[in-house]
Amino acid sequence: MSIVDQNTQNLQEKIVSIARQAIGETMMGPGYFLNDGNGTHPIPFWCEAAAETIVFMATGERIRFPSAEAHYQSLLRQGKIHTDIVAPAGTYVFYHWDGDVDGHITVATGNDTTIGTVITPAQILELPTNHYTGYSGWAWPQEVIDAAKTMTPADPTNGGLGFLDPTKTYRVFSWINDNQNNPMIIGHGIKDLWEKDGPTEGIIRFGYPLDNEHPETNDHNIPLTIQNFERNRIEYNPATNSTGIGRVGAEMLGYWQKNNALGTNILIPPNTDYIDTSFVPYWQQHGALEVIGLPLTGIATIPGSTFPSQVFERAVLEKHDGESWPVQGRAINAELVKLRNSGEVGQISG
Repeated sequence: MSIVDQNTQNLQEKIVSIARQAIGETMMGPGYFLNDGNGTHPIPFWCEAAAETIVFMATGERIRFPSAEAHYQSLLRQGKIHTDIVAPAGTYVFYHWDGDVDGHITVATGNDTTIGTVITPAQILELPTNHYTGYSGWAWPQEVIDAAKTMTPADPTNGGLGFLDPTKTYRVFSWINDNQNNPMIIGHGIKDLWEKDGPTEGIIRFGYPLDNEHPETNDHNIPLTIQNFERNRIEYNPATNSTGIGRVGAEMLGYWQKNNALGTNILIPPNTDYIDTSFVPYWQQHGALEVIGLPLTGIATIPGSTFPSQVFERAVLEKHDGESWPVQGRAINAELVKLRNSGEVGQISG
């Protein structure tokens, strides 16, 4: 046996041994067997996390992908997927189902068996390879590691295909998909701004993503990288290496004015003195000038809502008297994105 063959066999045996140590473990909660040393993994796909970590513990090198399907598609493009029915021990095994965006991945243990996660409670078990339907093929982990060294890490702008840049962190919303069935991913400075004061605050201020990062040019002909969220959009300007928040309240106000959809005498000077007293605590606690901006109207009933509202540069706030959240940010950017996609609203404003 050659040295190369012996090294391959040794690695296969090591991967299988580590995989078998994980049998019976759960991927839920702190302290589970397969973790990064702190009980967490940067992506929410248990099967991908398990397979990656088994190989990492055997090789000392981790190549991260946002999902098993992204892992499979990246290798398929490079011709690294083998379609033999029986996967050799110590290899990645992939499964795919029509209409499924996540896919599934396990680690082969030989004799047509495989180790991976099963749903609820995400327990790691050894099962026959055909326990899962949709078998798509297998790949050598070392080939994945070697190929990644010659590849440019993927950014979310390519739909999550390709491995994730190990120097950057991402937040993946596995249950939300874009119009090409890719998981929603927040990365780079956009992620930093979205979760500046924690993920809960990110949801309150911006909401969940409506799309992935993509290039767009504003009405001043400045090329940006933007990502839309329910309540606003985050914009990255590569020329200035800065990240900012879109003026979606002002943009929607302009649309309503253009279509004569507003009552008279509701516009006010943009000054903090004119913030309605019921909105002041919310305004102060959730981003103030940076996130919400200055008020552009007084309290009014505005199109699409029955709640008393006030329009700000970057948000629209509503009074929900008697509810658990008496002040709420309207999902105004979701409405604006639909109007822009239909051609009723022009370019984003600079």
